[in-house]
Amino acid sequence: MAGAGNHGPRRGLSHPHPVWQNACAGKGVEMRVMLAAVLVLVAGAVQAETLVGPARAIDGDTVEVAGRTVRLLSVDAPERGQVCTDGAGVGYPCGDRATAALVALVAGRRVTCAGLTRDTYGRLLARCDAGDGDLGARMVLTGQAVAFAKLSDDYVAEERLARKGGMGLWSGRFERPWDVRKATWAGSAAPCAGDALDGAKAGGDDLATCGTGPLPTLN
Repeated sequence: MAGAGNHGPRRGLSHPHPVWQNACAGKGVEMRVMLAAVLVLVAGAVQAETLVGPARAIDGDTVEVAGRTVRLLSVDAPERGQVCTDGAGVGYPCGDRATAALVALVAGRRVTCAGLTRDTYGRLLARCDAGDGDLGARMVLTGQAVAFAKLSDDYVAEERLARKGGMGLWSGRFERPWDVRKATWAGSAAPCAGDALDGAKAGGDDLATCGTGPLPTLN
């Protein structure tokens, strides 16, 4: 059978029609444009927000910079009205003292704060620098604030140094600020003490085991 098997070009292997080629190319361009737009939106969402200018301390872990409220990231200072006890067992307003310490750190200085997210109150969560170091680190190192160990390991090393040196809060006894905020329930463990490091595992003391207890009265 002459010509058997020779039925002309097979349609299944023929080249795509130019119309289909153009359509597919158009779809490809459209997808690339959409992908680029998504990437731009994502990049904008995670881009650091930076505030620069004079600062005013609101409390021991919050400042106002360029008219915006900023919560120092990963630190927690005693609450306004919170009372702690010093090494002699005398009560003092540790919340007010923490605020005064932050006031002194930012007074007359140009402060730069950079953060990525906001808390439920709309405050920028940021690291801030007043020209001579991280404000959060300085507050924790001097014992005027503690590391927010429930949320992050940031400043845990600074807190350990403050504890060993008996700095600020660590010279006496105090409640962790987050425990003060939720102290609507009765019963508590022993408050933090400057000697809480005794008996702890070397370099690995549990920062969350102390810091709850009844507030002392202010003398």
